[in-house]
Amino acid sequence: MNAKKLVSTLVAALMLAGAGMSAAVAQGVPLAGIDQTQAQIRARIEQGVASGRINPREADALYQRESELQAREMRMKRDGYASPHERQALMQDLDAMRADVERAIARPSASAGMRGQGADMSHARIQARIDEGVRSGRLTQREADRLRMQDMELYRLEARFKADGYLSMGERRQLRDEVAMLDRDIDRLMANRRYR
Repeated sequence: MNAKKLVSTLVAALMLAGAGMSAAVAQGVPLAGIDQTQAQIRARIEQGVASGRINPREADALYQRESELQAREMRMKRDGYASPHERQALMQDLDAMRADVERAIARPSASAGMRGQGADMSHARIQARIDEGVRSGRLTQREADRLRMQDMELYRLEARFKADGYLSMGERRQLRDEVAMLDRDIDRLMANRRYR
């Protein structure tokens, strides 16, 4: 009977030791490198913000996403077990996030304007042309007000395009076309007034 007790005690001890060892393995080696990857991603986000390639709203969303991944990692460590599937899913999500950050950094700066010039410069130039037209008498106040309204609509369109922090090539093209059309309207009205 003592032998049976001894064997059962040894079996129980081995089971407990095995469970403790598997928890240590789940907390350590399988999740190794994740903290380093997260630190690298945070550093790249900060670089993107500093360079103007990632706007503050995008940065907040990326930091929130990174925080959620970190919370998942902490739950895995707290449970003492991370299945191969859980570890793989976490690494895939980190890799996807890293790719999104790199894509954001690689795109042209959101603050870059049309044709390499700030879009605000186009608005300032248009306003200056309208003001000059009124001063010279080639534009009536009514014509100037209508042109300013067109410029304001263009400004709103530009703001809507920039809401995501990025101007696509199509959006840039549309803004250039709208600016060119407004310039032609100013030219036409000023030319008509000249010959009255």
